[in-house]
Amino acid sequence: RVITMAPPPFQIISVNEAFTRATKYTQMEAEGKDMSILNGKRTDSNAGKKPGKPIHEFTEVAKGSCACSVNVHYDKHGHDFIDFVSSYPLTNADDKVTHLLHVCRVLPVPIKPNDIEFGSVSFAQDVSFAQDQVAAMTQ
Repeated sequence: RVITMAPPPFQIISVNEAFTRATKYTQMEAEGKDMSILNGKRTDSNAGKKPGKPIHEFTEVAKGSCACSVNVHYDKHGHDFIDFVSSYPLTNADDKVTHLLHVCRVLPVPIKPNDIEFGSVSFAQDVSFAQDQVAAMTQ
């Protein structure tokens, strides 16, 4: 899981242990960067713009939409992995989007359409984690 600020450039403010294991970036290395640290030569810049699917662009998520996409990402050593990312807006007490939660799941290779289980990640658990992280940072 990754929490970023909602306004561009969507700086990373928190990552969990699963993210650090998958990407090899420590919390300190990831903080202040944006999600492009995971991009590399096989990353498809149009992966979040598939016909018939919600657009997975952080600017859209920052407006209140949820979105997801599958893409090739890279750890800090340049090793690629296939990543399913779901992004959710997080709001404050005034219902203003302040942060974005990105839930990343490394997928097995090769990918078949049936390999992606949209219900495999607990949304309530993700939101609870994000709310705790945001609350801790704003105290």
